[in-house]
Amino acid sequence: MNRLRELDGLRGLAALIVLIYHVSLTYPNLAAPYYSQPVEDPLAFALTYTPLHLMRDGRMAVYIFFVLSGLVLALPVLARGRAYQWLAYYPQRLIRLYLPVWAAVALGVALVALVPRGAQMGSVWLQSAPDALGVTQIVLDLTLLTGVGGVVSPLWTLRWEVLFSLLLPLYMLLAVRFRRQWWALAFASLVAIGIGFRLDNEYLSLLPMFMLGVASAAGLDDIRRAGEALRPPWRGLLLSCAALLLVSPWLAQLVSAPGGLIGHLRVAVAAGAMLTVWCALCVPSFGKLLKARPFQRLGAISFSLYLIHEPIVIASAFWFGAENLILAGAVSCVVSVLLASVFLRFVERPSHRLAQFVAKLLKRSLPQPSAAATR
Repeated sequence: MNRLRELDGLRGLAALIVLIYHVSLTYPNLAAPYYSQPVEDPLAFALTYTPLHLMRDGRMAVYIFFVLSGLVLALPVLARGRAYQWLAYYPQRLIRLYLPVWAAVALGVALVALVPRGAQMGSVWLQSAPDALGVTQIVLDLTLLTGVGGVVSPLWTLRWEVLFSLLLPLYMLLAVRFRRQWWALAFASLVAIGIGFRLDNEYLSLLPMFMLGVASAAGLDDIRRAGEALRPPWRGLLLSCAALLLVSPWLAQLVSAPGGLIGHLRVAVAAGAMLTVWCALCVPSFGKLLKARPFQRLGAISFSLYLIHEPIVIASAFWFGAENLILAGAVSCVVSVLLASVFLRFVERPSHRLAQFVAKLLKRSLPQPSAAATR
């Protein structure tokens, strides 16, 4: 199975957006709208309530991560069918997730200890950052299953990644059963997401986002054929629709839409995330951009960058102070990217090798499926 390099680039772009998002939250005017506070600065207004918000919408990027995870994990299962060895999958997947998480938590604890967070900062987000850590917080972030402790705030998404990884066989049962009706599976997932947001139920609103990716994997050939049939103007329209869906809750606030409608538009963000993944595969100009070296490099370090950047951004802001936020943001971006490369080499890749080694040991000890079973 050929590697989908455009999805690597999309993952890198999403990680970059999350980094920019957290850096932007160190600025009081840019953090204000996330805490329902008025925005008076014209630049902050434009970066919040116009399509420019795409550059710093962290939650949008997370939804893209969820769809990508569903697609990427489903593809090898669909390709191998009954030959896929689930008992080897579980330790391999959990090792690849948890070892980098534990290293990121260690880094977060170290930065909280080394850089005091007691200074007064104008950003509500920075003021809400914990200035001391308890054992319970650390244990929650190390285990993830029962919640998160806030040592590294982006780990809230890894909790759902772990749950999805554990539940992957159930997702795949649905994907195989409804492979020809994959589009119906995607639509049903969007309905479930909408109901989940309406009921304020995280399980119902977030776990189906992975199914959007699983359904996309099941219908990958159909999606590509449809993309090839589209004329260039329609491809551009498709990409524009994806972008507008991703920032629709913020655009709705620009026209003073009712609060209930804005909340319901979060399902539109999930649809936009799925459509963005499709565009990466079907819109040649977008795919070519994502295959460019900068995005490929970001894609290679995306998981490491996602795990470690937030404590660095916070430490840099408190280190340089409220009067030097531009310098703090620039330093935190450079340090995050450089340290992510180090993290990739000495933490993430070794965890991959260990996961592969464990998987090989288990595969050797497991009975191999017969030829008839794999057909």
